[in-house]
Amino acid sequence: MTVSFFPNLNLGRKPAGEQLTGVPVLSPGRHRSAANGACFMEFASFLAGERWSDHPACTHPLLAALAREVNDCTTDEGRGALVPLIPSVVGLTSEDPRLVPALVVRCVGTAMESASAADQFVLVVALVRAEQVLAELEQAAGGDSRPPEVAVPSEVRRRAAAFLGSRPHPRRTAYENRAAPRSIAAAVRAIVRSGSSRTDALLRRLLTEAIDECLRWQDKLEPDRRTRVAGAAADAACGDSSGRVPGAVTAR
Repeated sequence: MTVSFFPNLNLGRKPAGEQLTGVPVLSPGRHRSAANGACFMEFASFLAGERWSDHPACTHPLLAALAREVNDCTTDEGRGALVPLIPSVVGLTSEDPRLVPALVVRCVGTAMESASAADQFVLVVALVRAEQVLAELEQAAGGDSRPPEVAVPSEVRRRAAAFLGSRPHPRRTAYENRAAPRSIAAAVRAIVRSGSSRTDALLRRLLTEAIDECLRWQDKLEPDRRTRVAGAAADAACGDSSGRVPGAVTAR
């Protein structure tokens, strides 16, 4: 039997009591080609018309890192619920440096709600550093916006500030390339280790809120470009009139 990898893809919300048809089966890890499966960001690269990759240029690197973490840490049974979010990350490529610490604050804030006491300190260290970096960038940009307040035990915040005070302040590139991705990964793993029966739903919420945060920081000078790219991704997801997605792989 021959089946297309993404036949008649439908990323919309399913009616009550019905199953989505033609939805790709996401799997963890990196895949050499669509014939071997796809992770969240590999499918995003496909929708964006880019070379097959889990590090496509169509999505902000930190949001893409979060999507890969969420994809890999979600269970096989729950990963399908991530599929409708895939077109949402295509075109989110803001170059505003404030997005990076703002995204860390948002993710850590969400993870703190279910994190165990053992994970709280690591998360609060990430939170305090992100708040510091964001405040510096806001001052340099002449802005005055502040991230949402994250409920943190005062003693844990004090210990985190003292811990960071004994360490050198990172350069912007070091923060963006190392500290911020590690903070995002810590938020994901704190949710996984929380032991909640709703881990998959919490991971999906984490990614959904991160996408919302990226939309908030999206370059205001290019609103039309975001619309065009997202529209192209939606067209690719729907496939052509034959019911086949262009470039879909067939397997026996």
